[in-house]
Amino acid sequence: MDISLTYITLFVSEVETVRDWYVRHLGLRAETDSGQFVRLVGTEGAMLGLHRGAPAQHPERIQIHFQVLDVDAFCRRLMADGVTFDREPSDAPWGLRVASLRDPAGHTVEIYSPL
Repeated sequence: MDISLTYITLFVSEVETVRDWYVRHLGLRAETDSGQFVRLVGTEGAMLGLHRGAPAQHPERIQIHFQVLDVDAFCRRLMADGVTFDREPSDAPWGLRVASLRDPAGHTVEIYSPL
């Protein structure tokens, strides 16, 4: 059976705030935006849905991962833009250089590059 995971949807109370954060800081673009639901698209076709509604009780347990060419350079740009990190770029034993931060709704966002 052929099946493709195309996107996941997160329920957030402030769709506009979270949408704007992903657009401004991670370069996603809003493909669909009804006010109640936004579908964001990345450069490689991955999508993230944001739906107005009751957020997860523990949003930090939801991890969203973004691969970039140079995690250190990408994170320097985010830091210069005022973004704070839970963990600045470091080498992980599973072969990635990873940084961790939170989106405005509290979801864990990891930015990584292969070592």
